[in-house]
Parts: sequence; C-alpha cells; structure tokens
Amino acid sequence: MLGRPVIALEDMVVLYPPSSHCVVNSIGYNHMNRVRGRVSAFCRESGYILPGFVHPSADLSADLRYGSNLIAMQGVVVEPCTKIGDDVVLWAGCYIGHHSVLGDRIYVGPRAAVGGTVTIGDNAFIGMSASVRSKIRIGAHALVGAASFVSQDLADGAVIVPARSVILDKTSDGFTYFH
Repeated sequence: MLGRPVIALEDMVVLYPPSSHCVVNSIGYNHMNRVRGRVSAFCRESGYILPGFVHPSADLSADLRYGSNLIAMQGVVVEPCTKIGDDVVLWAGCYIGHHSVLGDRIYVGPRAAVGGTVTIGDNAFIGMSASVRSKIRIGAHALVGAASFVSQDLADGAVIVPARSVILDKTSDGFTYFH
C-alpha cells in the first residue's frame, strides 16, 4: 500500500515494537466504531502509544481536553471547554460547540455541526452534514444519519434519519427564480 508493506496486526509487535514505534489508528466507523476500538485496545495492551493526528488547519481550542488517538482532519473546529474521549474521529470541516462532551470511539462526519453543551455517548456516529442543536444528549451507539437535524435527546442505540428528498415531476427550466 503506497510502497509500504501490509502486515497482520498480530505481527506488528515483532516487526514494529512499541519501544520504538507508535500507532495512529484511523480505522473508520465499521460496526459503529467497534473495530477501531478493538484495534486500539490491542495496541494499548501491546504497549503502544496512540498519539493521534491533528491536521495543521484544524482549529482546536487551547483548553480542549482529549484522550489518545484523536483524529482531527482539515478544517475541524472545536470550541472552548470541550472534552473528547479516546479514539474519536472528527472528519473534515466538522464543528464541535463549546462545553460539549464526546465519549470514546465516536465518529463525526464531514461538515457535521454539533451545538454547544452537547453530550455524545460512546460509539456514536454523527453523519455527514448532520446538525445537533445545543444542550442535546445523544446516547451511546446512536446513529445520526447524514443531513439529520437533532432537536431532542436520543436514547442509547437510537437511529435518526432525515425525510427523504423528492424528485419533482418537473424540469429545472420552469424555475427562473425561487420564492
């Protein structure tokens, strides 16, 4: 892969020992982030440090408290007084509001917006361009679908998706301006 050898996770400890290597685990949201969690647990138990990765254009508040293996991609904004757990992925351009608390193994998709004072439970998934109103609690293992708007608390394991878009039986030629 890109000129690098692909090895089994179990072989990593021998070939790249934790005494001289660290691990950045950027596995996506497979099985509601559980795969990333299992790989990180294996790495920690094997003695690796998981420093994470923060893109230079990410704007993380100076007082942000976060766990190991935070992945913050380009254009991410995290406001003051926020706490983020271990193995969290903040994808490109997402926004996390002030005083929010994100648990472990959370994935926040590109351009998602999380208002202030929001609590998100472990293993939750926030889809692309989703919006979460301030002062909301999203339960563990909850799934917020792409472009959803969360205006009330979500229980553990809840799933929210937006209403589907409708293709009109018209052509765009009839729309010269919008009301």
